[in-house]
Order: sequence, then structure tokens, then C-alpha cells
Amino acid sequence: MNDVQLQHIKIEKLGPVDYCEMDVYPMMVLTGAQGTGKSTIAKAIYFFKMFKSIALQQIQKERFSRAFTEEKNTLQYRIMKELRSVFLQEFGSTWGMSRELSLSYEFGKEYWISVGLIHDKDNPNYIWIEFSKMLTELMKKWEKEFVDTEALVDAEEMRLTIASDLNDKFEIVYIPAGRSMMTLLSNHINYIYSTMDDVQKRMIDYCTKNYLEMTMKLKPAFAKSRKEMIDDVFQTTTEKMNGSVLNYARRLMENILKGEYLYSDGEERLLIDTHKKNYVKINFASSGQQESVWILNILFYYLLYGKNTCVIIEEPESHLFPDAQKLISEFIVLFYNQGNQVLLTTHSPYVLGSLNNMLYADKMNKKGVAGVEKVIDSKVWLDAERTEAYFVADGGAESCKDIEMCAIKNEVIDGVSGVINDEFDKLLELYYAGKDAEC
Repeated sequence: MNDVQLQHIKIEKLGPVDYCEMDVYPMMVLTGAQGTGKSTIAKAIYFFKMFKSIALQQIQKERFSRAFTEEKNTLQYRIMKELRSVFLQEFGSTWGMSRELSLSYEFGKEYWISVGLIHDKDNPNYIWIEFSKMLTELMKKWEKEFVDTEALVDAEEMRLTIASDLNDKFEIVYIPAGRSMMTLLSNHINYIYSTMDDVQKRMIDYCTKNYLEMTMKLKPAFAKSRKEMIDDVFQTTTEKMNGSVLNYARRLMENILKGEYLYSDGEERLLIDTHKKNYVKINFASSGQQESVWILNILFYYLLYGKNTCVIIEEPESHLFPDAQKLISEFIVLFYNQGNQVLLTTHSPYVLGSLNNMLYADKMNKKGVAGVEKVIDSKVWLDAERTEAYFVADGGAESCKDIEMCAIKNEVIDGVSGVINDEFDKLLELYYAGKDAEC
């Protein structure tokens, strides 16, 4: 772990989370019952990780304002204002929030952001955002380099500078739960979204809005088969690409979807035979296919183009049969192993069990055990030192990784099985007691 600078988050009195403090690992899993705060924690991490994108966006807006209008604001003011807006779009009105609300996030020891509420008669429940001294100095540096200049500055250069200054090269992507409904409306979503004004769009949950915009933007990229997409990239790029990884990803996608996604003639289709002639429109596909298709597409796209990405995925197992849950877990780890970051929320013992097998495969290989590759492909071995799992319950979150076994604790994976088995044993006792009474 010496090559990784762990970021750190602390949350107090936000939704169902009473108090939570954790390191943000390259590979993270949040599990626990519904309504305990898994999504709240995931969205809080996303909120803070959006800082880089928001900073870049506001740099570009301030450059425009100073060049073409009389309006001038400090970059820090613009970023703070936008963060406040994003917070409200992610978590809703502050009127229902605790007055003790507090969030903080460390990109590094010297670089942190905190969020809280202030309460006075002029500004009741006002979101107060504070930056560390060093982060404030960074924003002044960016303003001097990129805003207080008439020279043309490439957006990619600005992005790389911000990422380097914060030692965080990863683009952040959030894939929310409830994907099947958005896929179900596939043929209409572009029209519905295009008719909304800015106020209506801001009323959509921020994570969902970004997800919708991303899928609409990426659809045309899937006008060709995955094999054709891979071939095109190999022909047009000078960068070294791992063909075996991409083809492994392609095969996993086909096995999970039982077909191949294609965007053709303005509609989303799932090709369902080996000759790629017969298809169903995606809004007529199964709910499992609808739920998983854009997880697979998004991860494949970023994998294909070698973009360093941190992806937050809510409930990747939704509506999938257990064997597909295993495969999508492998697909996610394959993506992670190519230098990306992943945060999962899940209720599924199949997902957690699959992750455990991949953790154990890596442990056995490091111990020199032969033949591991024949059981689990090395492309999806999972390094326990870079992986953490948290059990979210009772307003908090605790690590549920067994350090000695380098695995997620079994009682967390399927604790309810013991309850079900106990109930069945009691029913059997009643049955045999009744049989004895008849005798």
C-alpha cells in the first residue's frame, strides 16, 4: 500500500448515518441492510471527489466571465457556490437535516474540505463550506495560472494540473441504483431530458442526472460491436493496449447479457443470436439485462480508452441470476485491476462470496500455491491489501474484513442463512413433536 495515498472521509448526522469515519481504499465494498446509509456514504464520497471536476468547470467559466463580461469573482467563491448547489442536488433540502450535520474529506493531510450548517436568523440552515489553508492556496495558484492570463490554456492541461496537485488522477463516475427504469424509458429519455429547463434538471438527483447525461453521450460509441470497437482502438492508438483483457471483458459482457448491446438507427438493441441478426429493443429486454447493460458499457468504454477512473456502483447485482452476479463481480474486478478504483454497494451474498474467492486466489498465489490460475483467471485476482469492506449498520460503519484470512467475514456475507436454518430446525421439531403425539 506504500504506493497509494488513502483519502479519508468523516460523516456526522447525515441521513441514516449518525457517525462514520473511514479510509477510502482503491477497492471498497459497502454492505448492510437497506436504509442503513450505504448510498449516503457513497454519495458523500462522490460529492467530495467531484471537487476536481467542479474546479475545472469553474476555472473555464471564470475565464469566460473575465474575457466577455464585467462579472468577476474569485475562483474559490465560484467553487464554493457550485459545491453548495451540488450538495443540495445530492442530499435535498437542509431544512430536514440535523443541526449537527458535519462532513469532511481529506485528499491528503494538508488538503481537506469540510461541510456543515450555520444557524442564525439571517441564514438558517445555511450550508457552510470550509477549505484547508493549503487547498485555498492551491485554488489561488490555479486562478493565477489559468484565469489571470490571456494565454490560451488547454482544458486537458488544466485537468492534469489539478489532478497532479491533489495527487488524484481518477475521473469520478457514479452509477446509481434503479437503472432499469431509465433503460426502460430509453427511446423517450433523450426527448424528455431535452425538453427540461435548467431548473427542472437541477431537481433531478445529481448522481442520476450525471448518469443520464453520460449514457446519452456514450450511446453513439456503441454503434459497432465490441470486437469492432477493440479493433478500431488498436488501429488508431499508439498506446500499448492489453488485448487479452479487452477480449476477456467482451466475453464476460456477452455471457452476462446473453447477447450484445448495439446502438443502431437511434435505438438501443440487444442482439440475441450468434449471427447478430435477431434483436430486442433494450426496453423490452429483461430487468436484469436493463439493470446491468450500462454498468458493463460504461466500464468497457473507460477500459477500452485507458481512462483512469474511480467508479461508484450501487447494487450491481440487481435483478441478476446468481451466476450472472458472479460474472459481473469478475467484470468489475477486471476493470479495477487495470489501474482503476471501485466502490460497490451490495446486499448480495453472491457478490461478496465471489469477491472472497478472488481475494483468496490472490492470497494463495502469493503463498506459492500452484494451479490457482486454473480455477480463477489471474486477471480477476484481488489484492487484499488494497481492498476494504465495511458493514453499515446502526448509524455507523465498521470494517468487516478478516485481516488474517484476507477476506470479507463469512457472517456478513450470509448471516441470514443462520436465521433461516434455525427457523427450519424449529419447524422440523414441531413436525416431529406432532408425529410423536399421533403415535
